[in-house]
Amino acid sequence: MDLITQYSDIILKKIMMKIQKDKKSKERAELVKLEMAETGAGVRSSRHWKAAANIEFYYNEIQKGFDQMRQTNWSKKLHQDRFKFVEKYKEILEEYLRRTANDKKTRSIQHGFI
Repeated sequence: MDLITQYSDIILKKIMMKIQKDKKSKERAELVKLEMAETGAGVRSSRHWKAAANIEFYYNEIQKGFDQMRQTNWSKKLHQDRFKFVEKYKEILEEYLRRTANDKKTRSIQHGFI
């Protein structure tokens, strides 16, 4: 049994915790950017541009997290007790499932299956 499969619950929990933290940080950065954009002078400030850079950074981190979730083989094991923590991250799980469904649909269209 390889280590990723054996410890997939711990790995998944860490990934989901990081995604949740990054989502919260991205939301804060979006609020700062909107606050600074209310005035013309605010758009020229370094605070505004730092918030814009943070939004992009956290977006990329969230994408990496979802990619990492795809690499671990956990989705068929959600019925196990060791994956009960996923209930706490229901929003992340729903977004993951939505993205996975969209990816499959896109691949089908690209290969001419639909």
